[in-house]
Amino acid sequence: MKYTILAVSGTCEFKFEVLHAPVTPVLCEEVITCLLGWGEASITDIRIRLTDKSERSKDLFSICRDGSGKIVSNTWIGWNGRQPHGERVGLLGHVFTLPDHRCKGLASQVSKLALEEFYTSGGLCLLLGVANESAHRIYYRLGFRVVTGGLDRGESMMLHSRHSSPPQTLLDNYFNKTAPVTYEPATRHNVGDLCLLFQRSNQLISDELFKLGDPFAAEEDCLTMFLLQDSGKVTARILLVDYRVVGIELEIGDRKYSIYSSKK
Repeated sequence: MKYTILAVSGTCEFKFEVLHAPVTPVLCEEVITCLLGWGEASITDIRIRLTDKSERSKDLFSICRDGSGKIVSNTWIGWNGRQPHGERVGLLGHVFTLPDHRCKGLASQVSKLALEEFYTSGGLCLLLGVANESAHRIYYRLGFRVVTGGLDRGESMMLHSRHSSPPQTLLDNYFNKTAPVTYEPATRHNVGDLCLLFQRSNQLISDELFKLGDPFAAEEDCLTMFLLQDSGKVTARILLVDYRVVGIELEIGDRKYSIYSSKK
């Protein structure tokens, strides 16, 4: 763990720490308590990742405690060491501050500390999806840049890196190495303005057609997602092989559409 002290106002001091998964059950519940209100699905996933003792998880959390020791702000960066090159590409899962402690610069501080630890630990770049204009401005000030999508389309994907390559070049190189997939539509169909696709491993796949929707449920060898389009429900089945997306099947009412990789 690393510690720094920041005096925000008056005699009020805040302690910042970096936590690497897995953490103790007690510390895990402290982080979860700070996040209550996010929704049970998110809380469950974070609890699992915080206590995961397998080699696949390299998640780190940057937290801020107030003078009483209570966690009031935190940032989560997810890594998946089992995916090719996943140990170098992280996903910024969230930045959250309790309402009573907002507008004090805590979110920026925990984010900066998490970024520094990420790169010190060998990270190459960070990705995140943003749908909120205020959040977009915050991440932009931290050095994130839009690489695909846009707020006018509902969500944008942003990238942060200290690498000398342009963001899009870096992103293209990463996905060309980890997911060399060219989609060949068996039946063409416009599924709407959907710009991002997540794999089960929580790594982003850059694709202009698909975007994660809620709720979703993981299956043994695929991910089933439910996307809302107009007034109808769209069911999308994502087929994975070694954490690569190799096919997508869509069901829209009585209609079925398939998109498969040419490199299975």
